[in-house]
Amino acid sequence: MSSSSHETTTTRTRRAAASNTTTNTTTSTEMDSQMEEELEMLVETNNRAVALLEKGDFEPAISTFARALTLARATMTKNQATQSSNKLAAVSFDECMERSRAARLQLGQKNKDVEKESESEQETCHLTDGSKAFLYNTAMQVQSSDLPATTFESHVFMSVVLVFNAALAYQLAGDQLLQEDLSNVIFVRKSIKLYRLAYNIYHEETVGASPYFCMAIVNNLGLLYQENHCGDKADKCFQHLLSTLMFLVDCKENMEHFEGYFENTSHLFFPTNKRLAPAA
Repeated sequence: MSSSSHETTTTRTRRAAASNTTTNTTTSTEMDSQMEEELEMLVETNNRAVALLEKGDFEPAISTFARALTLARATMTKNQATQSSNKLAAVSFDECMERSRAARLQLGQKNKDVEKESESEQETCHLTDGSKAFLYNTAMQVQSSDLPATTFESHVFMSVVLVFNAALAYQLAGDQLLQEDLSNVIFVRKSIKLYRLAYNIYHEETVGASPYFCMAIVNNLGLLYQENHCGDKADKCFQHLLSTLMFLVDCKENMEHFEGYFENTSHLFFPTNKRLAPAA
């Protein structure tokens, strides 16, 4: 083979390799761009559903969360190949929850046209015996500052947020229904399933501690188990909740807004308080 022929073959090979690299880069860029667009849609849809939930429009809120979850699941499945080996920083969830709760309370204070209940009255649910207990009832609104560094991790973050918010929506909707209503039973079971899913994804995909997020899930799950007559499971939730509270006390964390959690676990250290104690 002549020298010129060899050079021509080598040149063609290099051009083909360069072309493949360019194509792969273009495809990757297009995929990233599509994921970013889908992420923006997830954030927008979540916040729209949260707004509906805060107005008490439970059915449209649940439907909106469901659409967002369908999109999130499809996106995650389609882009599994781009998954990062790094896990999410759990602190993102706590920051998002604290900001969402503060914004909700501030909005309530600014609303002069509607007579507002006290904060403790707003954050309650009805128990089967007719009494009330503390319910963490603030859905998570998301801002761009809440999102992790990479697009895929942001999709994981949004998936957890959406599952948690959907669980809360079902729980709040069920709380408005009579205990004997079949829809209430269905809502309770769906809410339990979604809270457990959010908790599992959180533990599988995050590093570090996110006590506020975990306490909200465990507390609300305990109330649902109590309502579903699963006293042993409810008690395990409240025992776990109490352990977390004691840990935070030892760490000298700010315990503001945690009074409701202490009330829900009070039967564990004050036996005479039978409000949330499991049935004998």
